[in-house]
Parts: sequence; C-alpha cells; structure tokens
Amino acid sequence: MLPKFLLFILALGCATQLIAQKPVFSPASSRQEVITQLPTSCDPESIFLDANAYSLCAKSKVLRYSYQIDFDYNGTFDLKGVGNKIKLSKAEGLRFGRHLVRWTATDACGNSSQANKIFQILDKSKPVPVAKIVKVPAAVPGVPVELQAKSVNNFSWDNCTPITALTLRLAKKGTYSANMTLSEVLSVQTSVVFDVSKDFGLQIVALFVVDSDNNWDYVETYVELPPNPNSNGIAGLFKGNISTLDRYGIKDVIVRYETNLVEKTDAKGDYQLTPSTKVVTLVPKLEEPFLNGISVLDLLYLNRLINGVSVGATPYTKVSADMNGDKKIDAADSKILTQLITGGGNSDSLPAIWRFVPKNYVFTSDTLNFPEFIVFDTLDKKSNIDFYGIKVGKLSSTQFQEATDREAIPKMPIIIENQQFVAGTKVKVSLLLPASAAYSYTIEFDPQLLMLTNVEGIDQDNYSLLRATDGIINLVYLDGDAGGGVPQLTFTARQVGELQGHLAITSKFTAAQFVGLDGEVSTIQLQFTPKTTDSKGLLAFPNPFSNSTTLKLFATKAEMIEFKLHEANGRLVWSRRFPVVAGWNEVHLEASELPGGGTYYIQAKMEQGVLTEKLIYLH
Repeated sequence: MLPKFLLFILALGCATQLIAQKPVFSPASSRQEVITQLPTSCDPESIFLDANAYSLCAKSKVLRYSYQIDFDYNGTFDLKGVGNKIKLSKAEGLRFGRHLVRWTATDACGNSSQANKIFQILDKSKPVPVAKIVKVPAAVPGVPVELQAKSVNNFSWDNCTPITALTLRLAKKGTYSANMTLSEVLSVQTSVVFDVSKDFGLQIVALFVVDSDNNWDYVETYVELPPNPNSNGIAGLFKGNISTLDRYGIKDVIVRYETNLVEKTDAKGDYQLTPSTKVVTLVPKLEEPFLNGISVLDLLYLNRLINGVSVGATPYTKVSADMNGDKKIDAADSKILTQLITGGGNSDSLPAIWRFVPKNYVFTSDTLNFPEFIVFDTLDKKSNIDFYGIKVGKLSSTQFQEATDREAIPKMPIIIENQQFVAGTKVKVSLLLPASAAYSYTIEFDPQLLMLTNVEGIDQDNYSLLRATDGIINLVYLDGDAGGGVPQLTFTARQVGELQGHLAITSKFTAAQFVGLDGEVSTIQLQFTPKTTDSKGLLAFPNPFSNSTTLKLFATKAEMIEFKLHEANGRLVWSRRFPVVAGWNEVHLEASELPGGGTYYIQAKMEQGVLTEKLIYLH
C-alpha cells in the first residue's frame, strides 16, 4: 500500500487515484544515517543499505533500481551496480568515514528519480585499559609520592590504534566519573601525587586510555601505600562504588557492613566505611518504584530470551530476567512482568527490585547463582568493594522518562473519529495500530462521562481494569499473543458529551510505547478526526499542523474541483485541480509543499460556490 503522502482519496473507503509523476522515494531512502560499529579489527564490518520508491506509472508498478557509491564523499563515484539492496564490506572499498550512495529508480513509463543518502561509518570500539596493582615502598616522611600513568599501564590495547600511540591519563578516586566528556578526560593529568602524611593504606586510582578515534575507557586499580603508623592494625577508611553496567553511579543504595552499621551511596555511587573489625560482609540494597524505566520493550526482550531468540544476552541480562528469583527464566517471569507493567501485579512480591553483583565476579555456567555480597578483609585487601547494580526486569537500555526525551522520538498515532453521544448510548472505540513487535499504553477516560462496559480484541491477561472506575486502563501487547492486538472498547455514556477531550492515551501508569517490526521505538498518541457528518464543507485536520494535514471536502456530486492555497498576504502558493465524488473526499497536504511557517488560506472552487479554510503551519 502506498503511504498517505502519495494518495488522493476520492471518498472514505473508496478506491484511490494517483497523481501522475516520477517515481517517489520513501523518506528513509535519503535520510542521513550514522552507523556505529564495534569491530575487533581495524576494518569496518559489512553493512546493508536499501532504498524503496513508489511507481505512479499506470502501465506497471515495477521499478528498476541502480546505485552509485561515493566513498569518502569527495565527489567521485567509486562503485556502481543495479538493485535496491547493497551489501558493502572492505572488499568493495568500505572504510570508516563519510560516504554517499545515489539511488536511481526508473518506472515502466520511462520516468526516473534519484535519491542521495549520506551515511557515516564510525569506529566506536573502546580501547581496553589494563592496569597493574602498584605497591609503593616505604616513603620518606614529608616527601610526596608521584605515580605516572605509564607506570600503572599494563599493556592496554586497542583494535586500531598502536599501543605506543594510546593516550594515558591517571586520576585519584573522587576526581573522575563514568560520564565524563572527552575534553574532561584529556584534561586529566598523566600522574597523581600522594601526600604520605595524609594518604595511608589502600588507594584507588583510574587509568584512562584514549585511542586515535577519541574513544576512551578506564579501569580502576589499587595503589598500596604504607599503612598509617597510628592505626590499630585495621586499615582505616575504605571506599567503594556501586554503578550500572555503563558505569553511571547509583544513588541512595544502602550498604550494610556490620550488625547495625549502614552507609548510603552518593550521586556518583560512591560509599565509604570505617569498620571496627578485621573482616566485614558488605550487602547492598535499594528500593524504588518498580516501573521506573520499565517498559514493554523489556517484556519483548524477556520473551525473546525465554524463546531462545535473544541476541547478545549477557549473564547480567539473565540476572535481570529472573523476576521471581527462582534461578530460572521462564513463562512465570514473563507473566509477572506483564502484570507489573499493566498494574495488575504488586512489586512487593518480588524478592528484590535491584540485585547487586560484585564487579570482580566471574560468572560460571550456573549464571543465576552468584554472590550478592562481598566478604572483605580489611588487612588482606585482596577484594575490591565495588558492585554492579542490576534492575530486575530492565532488559533493554531504551527508556523515555523525561518529557524532553520523549519530544525527540517519533510519535505513532492511533487515529479515531470523534463521537458525540447522549446519556445511555453505547460508544465503541477501536484502537488500531500498524503491525508491531510490541506496544503498551495507558488509556485515560472521564469516568463522570463514560462507563467502561466491555473490552475485546486483546487477551485479558494483557490489560488491567483495576483502576477502571477511576478512568484508567493499562494495556500491553506482544506480537503473537493469542488475544490479537486491536483493543475494542465499549463504553456507556452517563451524560451528553463527546470523545475528544475526554479520552486520551498517556504514559501515566503504563508507558505509551510502540516497538515496530524493525525494532524502532516510538511513543503512542491518540488523534481525533472530525465526524464525517460535520456540516462544514471544508475541514483540515490537524490544524494547526507541523508535518502534514488532511483536507476533508464534502461535495454534493462528482465534479472537478480547483484548490488554491494563498499566504496571509494573498500571494498564491500553489493551485491544483482534482476530481471528486459525491460525499466526503480527502486531500493530503505536506508541509514541505509550503514556503515556510505561518498562516495560509485554502480555497476549494466548486459549482456550489467557493469554500475557504484557514490553515496554520507551525514550522
């Protein structure tokens, strides 16, 4: 089926007519793309490019494709071929950098169109920092000890940068973080200095390594300084860190280390303890609302893991997937997560919301049996006291918590017709979305105006009506669910009203999230179209608009209509003639056809007169 921006709909539900023109490429065919790779060598991995165009030729819808590749985007085409799919590798000349592909599509009528796509291949493989544990011999009182980064380095390496060309930096604990910028890393010194009159015992430092592509990483290690001569044999103050796998500190984790002693991590995930005994057992714990950061994408990943189709699952992923803590990953975990996302479950029944794994723990084949504590000998100091925090149920890294984040991601609309009703009437709503891998959302309605009486089209395990009397329905769907994926709601009207303004899709309880078959994640929003029985002859929806709008025109008979679009100052922007049929017709108007944002007036000249509608384009 052709996309809406190519269709002129003669009547609701009727056949469409096409405007004769050259083939039209889909927007994705020319959308710039940055492809990041994590290669193990200095060569890029193979990539796949494709294009898709739509033929408007009446003879045939078949198109012939060809392409040209300009490696390094320097104005010279280095490779050409036929087809709308390409596999590029080192053998064809692919390398890291910025390149161009030019697609050409030719239809059966002899018309052709081109689309240029710029794509960039980036080597994002981080260097691998390797550090020594350094023991500083007895120091001279009053003389500082300087430690060089090159002395801590233990043959750190990178996939592309020679070892001798790596940039090294060294920093003390508390002067760095995992989310530093490149400029902040490069501003770190190449050595650290210890004041032996203040610095005693075990100290933590970080070795930073930067490669020639400006990728960087760091590793922490220990520097053992002479002990405090005034200590009682216990090595005084100890510091630890608790972070996510991508090294973002986790705040407010409570660490219990003696019978009645606890410490709490700061914003960087750091904590410290001063034990009074030689050996302590460290046990972290964190409580927070379970749904923080949890979405249907996590449920999708969990089901794929259960069904054996998950790619790249790590031991930490499996720790997160074991919802009920029974050391297995199965349908019981999926059911628990589904209930929690829809609000039909209680997170208090979970053994833990966060689980903590010692950072130096090496997983065995028995992945789900691991220590969730550290036994630390304050004199021996052979163990570190750092943990990774794993959020139970959080299998994906994609989450949209802040409104500013959500504004930047695509929006997938559910479009329904506005309905007016009186008390006692049935109001039916069908919430249709395109084919998807998964989706979820919260439906909010006015319980003073509408009473929910029935839900069809989706399995009852996939929605929750616990808050229905308050006007809340929570819903989740995965492709392949027996109940289908088109929820159909039936309400009984309590009084006179209309749907628009009293029915909405939000993320209030269950996140409004759509996962396409290609894995792209969007937010879901509800849009209303005017009633087709509206007495006004010319309508626009949405209005104001930012990307496109649909003109709805009512004609009393079949005729040829002339449309004219004027700016507010009266200047004619474009003029078109379209055949229409008796009844309601639609014309799709793209914002790209307009010279800029502002106010416009669209006129439809018909035998019965001229109809005018004001349009506002929010550029």
